Amino acid sequence: MTELRRQLATVTHPIAFYMVDSSTKLGKTSLTPTVTLSKNGGTFNAAAGAVTELGSGWYQLAGNATDRNTLGALIVHAAATGADASDSLYEIVDYDPYAALGAYAGYGSLVGVAALAQMWTRNGIWVNTVPAYGPTAEVKGTNPSLTQVTTWLTGLTAMVDIALAGEGFTVPIVQATALETTNMFVDSLVADLCHAANSSGRLYAAKVIERGLSPLILVNQQISNWAKEWTAGFRRLGVPWSQQPVEPAFTVEARRQP
Repeated sequence: MTELRRQLATVTHPIAFYMVDSSTKLGKTSLTPTVTLSKNGGTFNAAAGAVTELGSGWYQLAGNATDRNTLGALIVHAAATGADASDSLYEIVDYDPYAALGAYAGYGSLVGVAALAQMWTRNGIWVNTVPAYGPTAEVKGTNPSLTQVTTWLTGLTAMVDIALAGEGFTVPIVQATALETTNMFVDSLVADLCHAANSSGRLYAAKVIERGLSPLILVNQQISNWAKEWTAGFRRLGVPWSQQPVEPAFTVEARRQP
């Protein structure tokens, strides 16, 4: 669904729309379409971007920062004499959807998580829901959504850095081999959370529920154990290490009643 999203206040990636002849219903050329926009449920106003013809009934609205200055649904309405009106729904987001698969700066990636939790994606892509406005139907997002998966990646990156810092390492990890391992570890944890969000996987097992543990508590345990288990290997790889590890003040096990 990348093609239905545009980044806030950008001028790249124009919006294409198709115009058909009112009588023949075939693509109509040589039109001068008038394009109006509704931003996040607001009233329709003239688009600021220039409209050009591509051919075979296709036209495009050039990217314009003014047209994309409001987060949320963007309804594009194009009308021209002798042609049926064309309506399309886009979503204005606060990230670059065309770079989303490779632009994440923390450990793991949207692509890596999707590879391990393919069944919950839409053709390998995490998608947010685009609300319905007027005659345009809602575009249903994935479960979990793009926003949720990104939030988990960000949160687990912080948790992994804290755990590694507790073992005495300088973070973030940049040594190539150690970084690849860390990325794979975070991808697997986020994939587990994706499965749990759909009431499946090891974090949603009956035993886990019976013990009253949330998925994130278990993930925290695994991160702590992982950091300790990989300390020797990371040090041999030359990952910067500056001080003796610090023992945690408490653990999940320590807080349990006998």
